[in-house]
Formats: sequence, structure tokens, C-alpha cells
Amino acid sequence: NQFDPGFNPKNILTLRLFLPTAKDNPTQALRFERLALQRIAALPGVKSATMGSALPLLNSMEVPFDLESSPPRGPGERPGVPYVGIGPDYFRTLSIPLKQGRMFHETDDENAPLVAIVNEALVARYFSNQDPIGKRILVNRPARGRSGFGDTQRLEIVGVAGNVRLSDLSTESRPVIYVPRSQNAWSAMVWFAAQTQFEPSALNSAVRAELSGIDRDEPIEQAGSLEQMMTDQFAQPRFQTQVMASFALTALLLAAVGIYSVNAYAV
Repeated sequence: NQFDPGFNPKNILTLRLFLPTAKDNPTQALRFERLALQRIAALPGVKSATMGSALPLLNSMEVPFDLESSPPRGPGERPGVPYVGIGPDYFRTLSIPLKQGRMFHETDDENAPLVAIVNEALVARYFSNQDPIGKRILVNRPARGRSGFGDTQRLEIVGVAGNVRLSDLSTESRPVIYVPRSQNAWSAMVWFAAQTQFEPSALNSAVRAELSGIDRDEPIEQAGSLEQMMTDQFAQPRFQTQVMASFALTALLLAAVGIYSVNAYAV
């Protein structure tokens, strides 16, 4: 189990929004996101709520990454690492344990020094036998309304989170960098997640009403439980595997019949 004991994706309501009116305005985007998060968290039956550019097993973008102590090299030479901008209570809502250091604070905003929380996989690969807290990493961050990546930024590691796969259950956990969304609201797409006391679908109407009350032009692209989102994410690969398995079984049967026929004819 890659989450804390007691975590149940059935009880996590997720929804995805695109913010076209705030596409090139991070300040406007953050204002909408914070107000939306406050209203979702205040709904009856919601235990905690958060937002982020990605959720577990629902993919995330990668950015060029390096250690501050590494020999100088350009963004094209650096390895790509999943990069997730998160809001308050992200780890608590999704039951991702904090192994070391601190969570992000409200003061970690656009006017504060750049900070990051990394996962255990990144620490194991790049900080073996070292304390990562206080170390700096180099990241070419994305920027809203711009293609590609920006200039190299130095981020201070303030915490270490438990490993959670962001794209594929079949592979080992990869290094991940989490940053406060308030320091880089680069994506016009944002996920909201709410841990509920009952069936998440019962909150759909209330959530839609709250968001429409803020801005009725901001459409909800996807809504459902985190479990359903995970199921949809892997439905196509699972179907393809089943089809390939059926073809393989058919080929095996045909081969067996052919070998039997040849031997029978020879006899």
C-alpha cells in the first residue's frame, strides 16, 4: 500500500477544471482557485480539500532537474522529473505521509524564497547517506502562457514525502518534486480533491453549484471518485492486454492443432 493505512480512494472526490479566463494571468488563477477551495472545504461532509496540477496515478508533467552540486549542464541535458504544483492540505487529503521536514506554509507564496518537497525516491537516488533538508535543487520551471521552460531556478528542499506513483503501477516509484502552487501557477488545468465522509457522488451537485457561483464560465471537465479516475486511467491498457492475451491463446491453439495434424498425417 503506497498510502497511509485507512486511505480509501472511494472517499476522495476529484474534479478537473480548465481556467481559460485566467490562462495568462497567474494572480487571477490563484484567486479563483483559493476561493473555490475554500467553498469546497466548507461543504457538509467534506473532511479536507486540496488542489494540484496532478493527482496520484493521473499523470504529471516533467521538468529538467539537477542538483546544485552537479557539474553545469543545459536544460536539454538534465533528466526529467515529475513536477507537481500543490495547494494546502494536499498530503493530508490524499494521505501521503510526510517523512521528514515540514509542509508548505501559507507564507510560501510568490514573494517568498522558492521551496520544494521531494519524495523518498528522489532522496534515495540523489541524496544517499545525506540529509536533503536545506539542500538546493535546480529546476527549469514552466510558466503560464509560455511554451517550453523558463530559466534555471534554485529551490530549497524543506520536506520529504512518501512515495506515490503518479502514472504507472507497473513501475517503481520515480523521483517527484512538489512545489507550492502559489509560487508557480503555471498550468491552466487544476485538479481539486476532497476527502468525504460518504459517497463522493453525493457532493457533485453541491460542488458544481459552488463553482458556478464563483464563475459560471469555468467548466468542470471531469468529476468522480479518485477510484473511478484510476479505473478510467488504466481501462485502455487493461483492455489492450486482454486483447493481446486472447490473440496469444488463439495462436497457441492453432499451433497445437497444426502440430497434431502434421504428426497424425505422418503416422
